[in-house]
Amino acid sequence: MGTRDATPHQLHADAAVFDLDGLLIDSETACFNTAYELLLPFGYELTRARFAQQIGHPARLLYTTLSEELLMEFPVDKLLARRGAMLDAFYTSPHPMPGAVDLLRDVHARGIPLAIASSSNTQLVRRAVEGLGVAECIDVIVATGHPAVTRLKPAPDIYLVALSELGVGASHAFALEDSPTGATAALAAGLTTLAVASDWTEHLDFPDGVIRVDSLEAVTLLLNEAQGR
Repeated sequence: MGTRDATPHQLHADAAVFDLDGLLIDSETACFNTAYELLLPFGYELTRARFAQQIGHPARLLYTTLSEELLMEFPVDKLLARRGAMLDAFYTSPHPMPGAVDLLRDVHARGIPLAIASSSNTQLVRRAVEGLGVAECIDVIVATGHPAVTRLKPAPDIYLVALSELGVGASHAFALEDSPTGATAALAAGLTTLAVASDWTEHLDFPDGVIRVDSLEAVTLLLNEAQGR
């Protein structure tokens, strides 16, 4: 697992780009339970380990890859529509990860432009941001369905589009992720990349160059130190 220590001079704070699921909101368990329920009628019992492999990727990938692995033809579009309906209530009133709301408000209060770069669809991301009560803190949302994004994580496109819309170069921004897939995308876009692993991703291998931090609260401390506050 490639990592490096998080020191204040490594945290450029002219702009920030954050992932959503598993980082700011505790959504992976809800997404796993939903996928488990959707796949069970087909005779497949989804495991936590198999689900963890797709964290950071768009939801569609789980169903398409399982279809290939199991030589079964899943009605992917119908399953995704049902998934969205089943998760609607969760994203309307999401459970924030510890320190998430305070961090978003702190970044906003410092005048640091902030984007969300997510593999979830744009509608769910907007719903979650509003549900957290932090819509005023977010300057840009780039998610699945954005017209300028042709490739999803681990490709860097989502991050590159977010930086473009923020009007900031990668060397002057940092990214915050919880999965190897997302971290790979952020690093490929040239951002200093911090990773706060969740219970779902702490056992996965993160790419070289990622700065591992223990919590979202630790990111606030790094910002304080970097800005002499």
